[in-house]
Amino acid sequence: MTPLPDVLKDRAYAAATEMYASPHICTVSDDHRRARQAAARTSTSRRHGDAIARRGLRRSAVAAVVLTLATIPALVAPGWSAVSPARKCAAAKAKATAAKASAKVACYRTAITKNVDVDPDCLAKAEAKFAKAFATLEAKGGCATSNDAGDLEATVDAFVDDVVTALVPNGGFPTPTPSAAGTPGPTATPAPTPTCASPLTHSDGLGDTYLDCSPLGTPGDATTYTVLMATEARDAWPMGPSQNRAQLCGAPASAAACVVKRTTTDCAVWCYSGAVAGYVRAVTGGKGVCQCPTTTDPAWN
Repeated sequence: MTPLPDVLKDRAYAAATEMYASPHICTVSDDHRRARQAAARTSTSRRHGDAIARRGLRRSAVAAVVLTLATIPALVAPGWSAVSPARKCAAAKAKATAAKASAKVACYRTAITKNVDVDPDCLAKAEAKFAKAFATLEAKGGCATSNDAGDLEATVDAFVDDVVTALVPNGGFPTPTPSAAGTPGPTATPAPTPTCASPLTHSDGLGDTYLDCSPLGTPGDATTYTVLMATEARDAWPMGPSQNRAQLCGAPASAAACVVKRTTTDCAVWCYSGAVAGYVRAVTGGKGVCQCPTTTDPAWN
């Protein structure tokens, strides 16, 4: 910066001396200065008061939060904290249980839409995921309950079966009226009971018998079975009162036609077509869960 010439410095000093030597200017300057000082004091006081008020509000808010948090343990079960392993495990088990129910209902929804029996692979996938989740959670430790996967699985299976039973009419859905270009599907209505001079004694595969004029069926040979025989085998099983219906078992491409008898605690499924023709599976003493038979189950004829 270039310094001011001495002549300019002298003029500036003289002007300043003349201004402060004037009583009028001095008076105005003093009043102005005193007003500014008073305003500054007022502003400082206001800011100080606002700061105190803000600190008071913050303290009140913190006190309210502390008081609220202090009351929460009274609402939690004894021995459980908000972040306890037991609570985390129970929540995770509930999530896995809900996921299993949703997955199995989705399997049945697909089967109902396609007018086929539920895909066993779809159900098995839901069950495997559920079992793995429970095993992983209990291996970590800290769960309030243990070894309860079986009980919850039975509860879910009964719920899913109740949903399907409530939505699917007894005997299955009515056969749609075929269009001009379509062909009618199989009907679930059994044929009239035949009459003959010497009916044969058949087995329902569960320790009971029924009479029918047809030759005894050969398990695994669908040509030796009829829907009438399956219906008679079902009716011979003395469980009841029951809900009876028709259903398909197996994957859509190779589904077997079957009949079902279900009570509140028991369910049996007799198949009369496909690879499992002549086989029956009964699940008793539970919650009426129905399962499709396999070739390792008892045979009926």
